[in-house]
Amino acid sequence: MLHKKNLGKLIRKAREYKSKKINRLFTQKMLADEINKSRSYICDMERGRTSPSFATLSSIAKACGVPLDFFQNDDDINEALNKFIKLQLTGLSENEVNSIREALKKDDDVKIDYIYSYINSHNLNLAKDQKRIDTSRNPKDIIKYILQSKTILDFYEIKKENSKEFADEVLHLIELTSHKYKK
Repeated sequence: MLHKKNLGKLIRKAREYKSKKINRLFTQKMLADEINKSRSYICDMERGRTSPSFATLSSIAKACGVPLDFFQNDDDINEALNKFIKLQLTGLSENEVNSIREALKKDDDVKIDYIYSYINSHNLNLAKDQKRIDTSRNPKDIIKYILQSKTILDFYEIKKENSKEFADEVLHLIELTSHKYKK
């Protein structure tokens, strides 16, 4: 995902593109009026002080006559939204994920930077080639998965290369102490 400042520069470039297209300056005020936002909001976005929602970014693209992927590849946006949805909800079909994704893209309250920061802060191995946790698996596998998550490793300052040993050792300790608490 683009940093707010880089996204702001692209919004400014999109306005410049529109200026060339109409043969006169397409100002922040004109853009603001066209998308029903304030000029100061446009200024804040262009200076990288705030991020637009997907819906606002789509409106900016339409107003400036550029495709949405002028700001970022649509496949990247869809992939990020899919990850966000799958972090929040499990057991959804692809059609349900797609429907939710499209609704999020139209929601003016869904901020781009929130989606990306949420995904990054919950780095739960949702990359295409990595497996997601399957709650139907053996409880030991689930505990191992959690213990090897980036959040746990960072919190306890454990090197990634030691994560398997750490998880195995904690599981062994759980097994040793669990007999005291059995029914």
